[in-house]
This record gives sequence, C-alpha cells and structure tokens, in this order.
Amino acid sequence: MWREKLNEIEIGGQHIYCDFETTRAIRQRFGFSGIPYYLLIDKDGVIVDFGYHLNPQSGYVKTQIEKLLNE
Repeated sequence: MWREKLNEIEIGGQHIYCDFETTRAIRQRFGFSGIPYYLLIDKDGVIVDFGYHLNPQSGYVKTQIEKLLNE
C-alpha cells in the first residue's frame, strides 16, 4: 500500500519500509521524531550527513552528492 501511495503522489528517491522496532531505533539514533527525514550516505556506506535539510529537491543535496561521487 505505501508503494502505491508513493507512485500516486510521485515522490522520487529510494524508499525503504521499516518495521516499528527498526523505525524506533533509527529515530533514537538520529534524534528525530517525524518523516520525511533524510540521510546522505557516501559510496563506502558511511552516513556523512542527516537531517531535514537534505530534502532531495535541494540544490545543496545535488552538490553534496556530486562532491561525494568525485572523492
């Protein structure tokens, strides 16, 4: 059902469904209470930034991704 809703409202990006325990652990680790919430992960799998400011539509995010890909 959640995938159909994503398609309906045309939200791009990679979306992963997490069960309650996983969601709780992620919220506790990063200190947030709501969604959407974004993580920027480098090509080695290291989380390099996280937060609401990483909205995929942001020019900042595109710049950061390009920078990481060129490292």
